[in-house]
Amino acid sequence: MSTWSKNHLECVNTWFALRMLEQTRRPFKTAGAQKMKDLLFFNPTSTADVRRDAARTLARQLHNVFVDGFGAELESGATRTKAVSGLVAVLVERTKSVADLAVVNDRNYRFLGETDA
Repeated sequence: MSTWSKNHLECVNTWFALRMLEQTRRPFKTAGAQKMKDLLFFNPTSTADVRRDAARTLARQLHNVFVDGFGAELESGATRTKAVSGLVAVLVERTKSVADLAVVNDRNYRFLGETDA
């Protein structure tokens, strides 16, 4: 698991996309610890199916922001379906964090400016 850091493109891009989509207002420094249950889309009174639908909508929006807005490409072996499903799996888990979401994004997206380490 990567460390929440401004030096990690998956962290910066995850945070910025969530800010753009008005899911969080937190500054970068504290956003990594924010739980899914605290993002705007997450309605704790919704049924699991309704929450999953909301998560799927947000996941598709995040994918579009990453690819169309930020110029990210899918990693080798990743597909749009796999990437969106990975996002949904984290988004529906109330105790998962924004940093956990960034880890999934790192596995599925190659962000503009990312180098092989």
